[in-house]
Amino acid sequence: MRIRSAQQFPTMGVADTDDDDGIALSYALGIARFESPRGPAWFKEGHDDGTNNLALCLARSRDCVLLMSNSSNGESIFPQLIEATLGPVCFPWYWAGYIPFDHPEWKAPGAHPPCRRTGDGPA
Repeated sequence: MRIRSAQQFPTMGVADTDDDDGIALSYALGIARFESPRGPAWFKEGHDDGTNNLALCLARSRDCVLLMSNSSNGESIFPQLIEATLGPVCFPWYWAGYIPFDHPEWKAPGAHPPCRRTGDGPA
């Protein structure tokens, strides 16, 4: 099922967007999937008071990263950790609510830079 919301939460009363059409962000059977520059990717995330976690895998290469944090602030470094371990994969960090700690101004809708997959044109 294609995802059209600007962010994962809240989902009610917020206008749809095409922000993630370039990576075909979708959800099926509890797993999110998207098209990364390295092919199909999937992820599962979770959190509780004081913890955050994320598993992200690239299907073709079978490269994966598992991020676990014992801080509710951990997700603010997940985008940088993903890029440092897997490279530029176009993870939909804005949709997931993982606003990078060093760019709090990206919390505003439309303020975050879009991801461009290879061959999608200039970034």
